[in-house]
Amino acid sequence: MEQNIHSEHCSIYPGEYVPLLNEERMIAEVKQLKKKNIFHPSVNIAEFPEEFRVELLIPGVTREQILVHANKHALLIFAARKNEELPGWGKLMVNEFKYEGVGKRIQLPKNADTGFACAEYRSGVLRLHVPKTKTPVKNPDTTIVVY
Repeated sequence: MEQNIHSEHCSIYPGEYVPLLNEERMIAEVKQLKKKNIFHPSVNIAEFPEEFRVELLIPGVTREQILVHANKHALLIFAARKNEELPGWGKLMVNEFKYEGVGKRIQLPKNADTGFACAEYRSGVLRLHVPKTKTPVKNPDTTIVVY
């Protein structure tokens, strides 16, 4: 029986209904995957006067499948996806898009304020904007909503 990775509670984003992910189930599901089936995406991090920008390439998922959790000064990115047959492709000779989960941990500097970070997912690219502060910050554990 397949478990639902979305929580029973719902959240309404501007203009559309999107269920919240159940963090514990998502993390447990990714941890159960075999290491060879977990994709560790490449990352770009840029520093600007007011913020850090983080970009990851995560093809083949929707924003509803992505969990971004901030744990102090670390960003933890998870996604679980089902490998589905591509309609109209016939028998694939090479299938390098085959992965079941995404797992990535990114350590940020002490002046990154992850409590006010935001994220967006478009065209296979996850972009996070993390504000900077002038002094080190004690960041709480928090979930960053992906728009």
